[in-house]
Amino acid sequence: MILKATDLSKSFPIENMESQKILSNIQLTIEKGEFVSIMGASGSGKSTLLYTISGMTKPTSGVVEFSGEQLNSLSEDHLTDLRLNKMGFVFQQANLLKNFNLRDNIVLSGYLRKMEPQKTIDKRADTLMKQTGVDHLASKDITQASGGQLQRVSICRALINNPEIIFCDEPTGALNSKSASEIMTLFNEINQTGTTILLVTHDAKVASKTERILFMSDGEIISEKYLGKLAVDSTPRDREKQVSEWLEILGF
Repeated sequence: MILKATDLSKSFPIENMESQKILSNIQLTIEKGEFVSIMGASGSGKSTLLYTISGMTKPTSGVVEFSGEQLNSLSEDHLTDLRLNKMGFVFQQANLLKNFNLRDNIVLSGYLRKMEPQKTIDKRADTLMKQTGVDHLASKDITQASGGQLQRVSICRALINNPEIIFCDEPTGALNSKSASEIMTLFNEINQTGTTILLVTHDAKVASKTERILFMSDGEIISEKYLGKLAVDSTPRDREKQVSEWLEILGF
């Protein structure tokens, strides 16, 4: 087990109201090496769940355990170090620094970590960019790459410190179908090396590439389904059809 949430709830203050509950008594366990997706309608709480279990926002109640530590009890500095050293993040938008070239965007987190020589980080960045097919863009800025290429760079950035887990919030949401498929193939390759991935998506095709799917509604996990690892001989259309059928049964 790499991540566990127990009785997790999250509320936000609303003007002229006491609060609005976004998450309600979530029970969740993620095993090391899993590839899990979270699905649900807009407003179901799936992104809030991702941010809360990654320590980006604190729960109102409940406990989050990651890699043997209770995130609730950690100081902000400790949480920052934990995210830098053991977690990677990929969002719908690449969120790259416009005054840095693409390679510098990748190595920055490694330099900030100050645990390895810069030459080691530089070499890893070059390897990651080559593996993801963006090495020819190393000296380019964010205006000189496509959306799919920028997302590949953001994945390299997420991997630069060899994280134990990668949290992804709609990582293919702004991409065309071809780029989205390429990004999911890349995520599966990363997962096969042992990296745990937790991904939020509204897309059945994207979810069908993951191992297990959690379905959310009104701040609760109402169902979960297991698809198994995406094997070389598996049939993507059958997996996608299965996910679509589950969504229909659940009323999504």
